[in-house]
Amino acid sequence: MKHQIFILLFLLSGFCSHGNDNNNSLYIKIPSGWWSGAGTPGNITDIQMDVTPQGLYAQVQLTFTINIENTASTYRSSDLLESVLFFDLPAGSFIHDSWLWLDDATIIAADVVEREQAIETYTGIVRRQRDPSLLINTLPNNYRLNVFPVRTDYARKVRIVYSTPFTWQHNRTILPLPVNIFRTSSVPPAFSLTVHTDTMFGEPSFLHQSFSNYIVAQTPGSFSLQIPAGAYSASDMVLAYKANTGGGGLLYTYPTGAGEGVYQFVIPATTAPASPRNVVFILHPIGWQKMSSYPSDMLRVIKNSLLADFDPVDSFAIFYADRNNVAHTGNTWHAADSATIHEVLSRIPHFQSDLSAYIPLLKAGLAMSESKPGAAQTILWSGNTLFAGQHAADSAFTVLDNYLGGITNRIDVINLHPSQDNNRFYQRLCRPGGGSQYRHNGTFFDDYVNVTSIDLDASVALRQILYDMGQAGTGYSVTLPVNGITANVIEPVFQGKYTPRHYFSQVGSYYGTWPDTGSVEVTYVTSSGLQTTITPLKGIYNGNAHTYKSWVFNYLRLLKAYGARSEIIDSCISNRLLFDYTAFLALETGDTLKVPTQNEPSGGGASTGSVHELSGTDLLKVFPNPFTGGVLTIQCPDEIATLQVLDLTGRLVMESAPGSTTAYWDGKNAAGQTVSAGIYMVIATDRQGKRYVARVMKE
Repeated sequence: MKHQIFILLFLLSGFCSHGNDNNNSLYIKIPSGWWSGAGTPGNITDIQMDVTPQGLYAQVQLTFTINIENTASTYRSSDLLESVLFFDLPAGSFIHDSWLWLDDATIIAADVVEREQAIETYTGIVRRQRDPSLLINTLPNNYRLNVFPVRTDYARKVRIVYSTPFTWQHNRTILPLPVNIFRTSSVPPAFSLTVHTDTMFGEPSFLHQSFSNYIVAQTPGSFSLQIPAGAYSASDMVLAYKANTGGGGLLYTYPTGAGEGVYQFVIPATTAPASPRNVVFILHPIGWQKMSSYPSDMLRVIKNSLLADFDPVDSFAIFYADRNNVAHTGNTWHAADSATIHEVLSRIPHFQSDLSAYIPLLKAGLAMSESKPGAAQTILWSGNTLFAGQHAADSAFTVLDNYLGGITNRIDVINLHPSQDNNRFYQRLCRPGGGSQYRHNGTFFDDYVNVTSIDLDASVALRQILYDMGQAGTGYSVTLPVNGITANVIEPVFQGKYTPRHYFSQVGSYYGTWPDTGSVEVTYVTSSGLQTTITPLKGIYNGNAHTYKSWVFNYLRLLKAYGARSEIIDSCISNRLLFDYTAFLALETGDTLKVPTQNEPSGGGASTGSVHELSGTDLLKVFPNPFTGGVLTIQCPDEIATLQVLDLTGRLVMESAPGSTTAYWDGKNAAGQTVSAGIYMVIATDRQGKRYVARVMKE
């Protein structure tokens, strides 16, 4: 008998990281408090990168040395300096280890610590001239690594371990390598790369270069390569594996207890493209003139997207403004095969755009799109600052609309310079074809139906636009092969769209026992009603501890949506994960962490309050808190339709349907067993779907 299972799900998007290398920098400087001002550019050397498939993720271990040469600075050999490295990782990545070398024989494993506590401790140790390192998350997909001390005669070696979700295309998986980190070096370094394979992921290759040209050794299950700096100077390095799915789906399961655990699954595209995609790219980075490398970074992102997300039957054209002149790649449609993509992109010179060319550029690019009515789409990537006032924005739209005789095709905009007037112009531009505006500030996505706050960068926006092309499915549900599987009914927050044209990946938790084989059934909503696809599984495979770690990371994103800061910190410390409220802090032997007082943020300890706030008004009262036995009373402002109790790993402990504003928990799980001491999340949902959350400590 099949059961529909809720999935704490997260679309394994595998989107590429920022193409903009201005988010990546390395400086060596004299410590000056917590300000990360400019100093002397540093060098990165002795790089060893290891890539290992881990289910639907790739684990990347990156070891390198940071140094400064005396000839490159005015620093003396006795100066105690600090290195500050900013770097991007692909969206969906999570860091789960950090190491610092004191010398060739002494290595320190960093601890996961509450963020503010880590910063304060690091700063104090630097003042005492000891040896700490600090790794924090600064922006979505962006990180900062501080290491002290560095001297002209004393380099520092570090290691970072992170995991990235695979991007799936046809029968291969794609992984961008973090060469943006190496580009921060004042002298671009060569690096050593070891690529591991397994029975499911083999035959590695590069999207842009020849893989075999760099192989220096090969053993069963691994390839050793030596990559020169020139290989990534003008192009990203994107690793691809051939996926041995046999046209079916993959399911990895990892038990976390008796009859419960977590899983990952992926199913391939179930339908061929209904028709080719024809896409016009219009590039106008005027708002980023001060960033001289940005046009080339835009082209790198587009090239990656064309190679990863397009099919040979698709076509594209690129229009851009070079100073005040409109330029293009031949005013023709180019086939989106690999050879053509490389050839066309190589012909585009470095360019800078003037404001005077903006409207002529839009006319030319949109006219190209409208030459295929109903069969083409435009992606406008713009830093325009032309409009000053509502009248100017409306007048510009009228000029374009009249010139084109009306806009029929979809236009999507990546807006590098959000402003009220720009937003108004792009809203009018997108509306006729049902397009979207993605604002570069990384916090808002507008689809003109609603506004959703999500983590977003320019390359993420580009891939989301392409993913949405021809998107028919909106809501969906998934039924997995189950044998006594019961549902974990935490409602998903990071729920991806389903379309049968693309691979679809999820992580989730389960209760029950998996069968040896089966299929995945997806029911989704289209304008024609409910549709169903059924995909046989190639197999059900044993996951490992990494499978669980990847699930915890996605569960943390759910907790963040609830505002559960303390629970996030506790889970990060327990599972060695870097997240918004934590840091990796490496301490020299003899140094200690500052112990927070009861009123300071802490990674553990008892809660002193009885109410955890989801927002300023959504309060769920639980008492007594802490409680040792007896009954916990739960009071909600509205009638509770569903009550759930979860532990810090996200496992469902108990679920009930009280049907009143007051509920009770006796401290037992669904099997009637008394649960162990610890912190638990209580989630009450009313009949309108509104949630109320509290944290309770059971002693």
